[in-house]
Amino acid sequence: MTFDKPVIPSKLFLSYPGTTGTFRLSRYADLSSPEAGTLDLSANPTVTFTLDPATTLELERTYHLRIAGGANGVKSVSGATLAADFDASFTVKAPDNADGTIADLRATDGVCAIRVKGVTMTFFRDQPSDWKGFFVQKDQAGPAIFVVTGGSKPLFPIYPDPTASGYPTIDLTATKVIDFNGFKEVTAFSMTRGATTLDLKTVRETLVQVVGDAALGADQESEYVQVDGTLGNYQLGSSAENREFDLAYGTARKVKVKVSQFGIMNPMGLANGVKVRLTAPLQKDADGFFLKPYLYTTDQAMTAADLDLPANYDYALDIVKLAN
Repeated sequence: MTFDKPVIPSKLFLSYPGTTGTFRLSRYADLSSPEAGTLDLSANPTVTFTLDPATTLELERTYHLRIAGGANGVKSVSGATLAADFDASFTVKAPDNADGTIADLRATDGVCAIRVKGVTMTFFRDQPSDWKGFFVQKDQAGPAIFVVTGGSKPLFPIYPDPTASGYPTIDLTATKVIDFNGFKEVTAFSMTRGATTLDLKTVRETLVQVVGDAALGADQESEYVQVDGTLGNYQLGSSAENREFDLAYGTARKVKVKVSQFGIMNPMGLANGVKVRLTAPLQKDADGFFLKPYLYTTDQAMTAADLDLPANYDYALDIVKLAN
């Protein structure tokens, strides 16, 4: 927004719930529930509004803008005021591809507009805070991918972990996608919730890709894989949140594992030679592919046969010790 005169910064500020500012952007014609963000007056009289990165504008929706005028509105440094409120509106463009797929989402980088309809959102990972995200699966016969949403989460109620019953079908619209440690991170998204279709049994039997004696790589990136193996080659890693092991499995196969020292490794008694079942999305950083568990439900060793029983599926989040 460019004014014809420099404005007084203290007279141009955002509206928030409970606070009436002189700048308001809303998806509603009555300007209720204003969008959060920041104002940059460094180029005054040109003022830039930046949307809060934890929110997103909804595709194909008209948004309404008001800059307040009058005695309590925006003023120039010379004391001039707007004679009246300035009102404007704009409509966010429709998706470039109205019938995208999970494959499209996985391959996209940068600003985009992809709507993936009718996907099943299984469980939403809610910890740690910067790893919020969810798995989406087009159909029960195909693989799922993990989509990171940073610190944001869907507005509607969802189940925070796979021990809960029922997972919704959604229409997911991503407006910007970047790479983040081997995952796709959706930095702007919206979604519409449909019917609840899945339960935990279905998730464990269709979402999880069981790895026997196959190499892990780009084909499984962001997919939810299950690996049974033995920990070894312990290293300090980059921090207490990223202590490292090699997980040896299959015939001379191995994959890097990163674990929290105080959240997982110490409570579970993980060390070289310990057998585990690890179920997590495959990630990638500068050093290659790795698995990183965040949750565990028991520090007791269980047999693989016991873990394969539906009644015990909840023990396999995201790591459990295997009995020798």
